[in-house]
Amino acid sequence: MKILNINGFIILYEKKSTNITSIRYIVNAGSTSEKYHNEFGCAHFLEHMFFKGTEYHNYKDINRITSKLGNINAYTSMERTVFHIDTLYEDFNSAASILSEMFFHPLMDEQEFNKEKTVILEEYQSGIDNPFRFFYGMMNESFWGTAFGHKVVGNKNSIKNMSIDILNNFRKQNYVVDNVVISVVGNIEENEVINTFSKILENVPSDNYTKLNSSKFEYSLVDLSNLSFNHKSKQAIIGLTVKGISSIEHNSMNFCGSVFAQGMGGGMHSLLFDRIREELGLCYSIGTWANTYKDVGELTIYCMLDENNIQLAKDEILKVINKVRENGFDSELLDISKKGLLFDVATESETSSEYASLVADTYFLNGCKYLSYEDKFNSLKNITNKDIKEFANNYFSEDKIKFISMTSDQ
Repeated sequence: MKILNINGFIILYEKKSTNITSIRYIVNAGSTSEKYHNEFGCAHFLEHMFFKGTEYHNYKDINRITSKLGNINAYTSMERTVFHIDTLYEDFNSAASILSEMFFHPLMDEQEFNKEKTVILEEYQSGIDNPFRFFYGMMNESFWGTAFGHKVVGNKNSIKNMSIDILNNFRKQNYVVDNVVISVVGNIEENEVINTFSKILENVPSDNYTKLNSSKFEYSLVDLSNLSFNHKSKQAIIGLTVKGISSIEHNSMNFCGSVFAQGMGGGMHSLLFDRIREELGLCYSIGTWANTYKDVGELTIYCMLDENNIQLAKDEILKVINKVRENGFDSELLDISKKGLLFDVATESETSSEYASLVADTYFLNGCKYLSYEDKFNSLKNITNKDIKEFANNYFSEDKIKFISMTSDQ
């Protein structure tokens, strides 16, 4: 992948022999960039407004133009917002133009804003109604505190009280030249990328060329006290969560945390699936997730089960963890866990869109460095059982575990 600099903007470019070209705008700002309670949810709200019309096209025009060009979408996470369109080679210029227009020239119409507020309130409610999403939101806020761990969508009060001024202020602070990266992956020549974006970026409003004006966020607040709460769901959920490592540490450790999570609860081969689900029959669903952010991370074991089995499942999960701390993985499990991740990485490199997600969306997480598919692939191969044991003992000792349980309120 080449790193181009066009009018001050970084463009990550990769020529790839596929029929689809992927164009992305990655913004180094998500929910953790929202410093005040009245801002909670504004990064996500702003993402929605980019689809509600520009200075040149209304939302109906946007919908028809983009539908003709291919597949367009966006997402907001805790630390970034990504806008992307996948298109045919022949439509590259048109796709780049409309995506850039939406990104740099949103209309921010008051009437559309008020309609979208209702839509987002419904999105918020769908997260409350969904047992697992509700559990994850409660866990995140109780673990990190609301400043870092509040829901990406915001809360009911912050959504209801959101204003266009708040959105414009957030955009002015964060959608600036050193906080935005563009990526182009597909069967397209470098000179065409340069020519297209040279024309697009020379017409960008001057505010987007200002330098970033924000202080570094402190991510170190962690509450390890246990948490119990209720939900209307009849099924209980438990989680065992620990403070993990940052994305840069994750890379330097050859992605050991991902291999650990894969072997512990990454599928039917995993230790937790084998013991808790297959041998003991305590649940239908059990697994792990490992999240890494710019400065910190988290690793969680979750289990969905009958609330009468909570204590037994917790005790058995801890036994599995302690065995791994003592012995690590056997050679076959280590090999399976590494191969599973290698397969995932290889799969992500097959299409232009997945490849862009793999290497471009994580640019800021890697300290503004491009991490190639080959780098990740080779790093995973080098992980040893000694690495697994050290990781388990450093990050998953019992005194560092927060236990969360959600049971039925019926």
